[in-house]
Amino acid sequence: MKIFHLDESTVWGGAENQLTLLHRGLIDRGHESVVFCRPRSPLGERLQPIRAGTRAFRPRFEGDMLSALHLARTVRKEEPDIVHAHTSRSHAIARLAELVFPDFRLVVSRRVNYPIRRNGFSRLKYRFGVERYIAVSEAVKNTLVRGGVAAARVSVVYSCAGNAGQPVVRSARSGAFVVGFAGRLENNKRPLDAIEAVERLRKEGLNVTLRMAGGGGMKDRIAGEVQARGLREVVTLLGYQADLRQFFGDIDVLAFCSDGEGLPNVVLESMAAGVPAVAGRVGGVPEILDDGETGLLYPSGDVAALALALRKLIENPDIRSHIAEKAQRQVRSGFLPETMVEKTAGIYRELLEESHLPGA
Repeated sequence: MKIFHLDESTVWGGAENQLTLLHRGLIDRGHESVVFCRPRSPLGERLQPIRAGTRAFRPRFEGDMLSALHLARTVRKEEPDIVHAHTSRSHAIARLAELVFPDFRLVVSRRVNYPIRRNGFSRLKYRFGVERYIAVSEAVKNTLVRGGVAAARVSVVYSCAGNAGQPVVRSARSGAFVVGFAGRLENNKRPLDAIEAVERLRKEGLNVTLRMAGGGGMKDRIAGEVQARGLREVVTLLGYQADLRQFFGDIDVLAFCSDGEGLPNVVLESMAAGVPAVAGRVGGVPEILDDGETGLLYPSGDVAALALALRKLIENPDIRSHIAEKAQRQVRSGFLPETMVEKTAGIYRELLEESHLPGA
């Protein structure tokens, strides 16, 4: 099969991580996989060592007709079997390209769990032209269906833990219990909740610190909050981390505070690393975290509940070990890259077979 992937993102996130794993897996299986991305983006730079070409893809906004026309001409000339859009903007550009050249099979990955907007352009994107949506969780599928997408056009393929099976070296501990937060420092990720929960626990007499990995628009505000609360010796701001293996080796538990996720990569990676996760009960999180067995869940936005869950793990090492071991086994049995790649390739093959049926 020949697959064109579209991802114009200028930052590295879950979509880019999963796309890289998918791209590599498809090539290893003998398929022709080409990624259209920004050449100097984190994605473009990471793909350079992989034995396949990338193409420049720089749409400026969702309605960028020049980018759509260029994509349509390329698709018409090179005839890929599948065009797979991995972001909202690339989805829009592909739909516009279909208006020019409608003869290609479009697959769209949906990773966020936000409702579909009720406007004309969203109807153009979601109601027509897409042969299959790949949702990263049942929660995301349900959101798409509620937004008007036919259930038969949505398949669920869970994200994978790219670090499954990779060794994690535990760092020496100074005595303090270390909570970790990893993610972009943006409002929807709720990084302040992690700071407030750790501050609360310290006021209760617990020796606990926080390590925060990630960049983003709230970086300066977070630094100011840490300074204002007198937590400079407690909270370590690591900035963006391209590789989280050392991060997982330095922490005892992950605090995942986001208020809306399809299926968070960082929780899967934490589970794979043997680090128990405390996560908000949002989106697809309850589909991978069995409360009390493979993680702890709390109502997202409830800092008191987050602190209580963290306290439970701090004070009960046997529970920590039980959760870490069971979560690691779960990821290694069902959330491996090869599983995600094979299921995605299976959807491609299914669409190709359907298009060759009589009357198709």
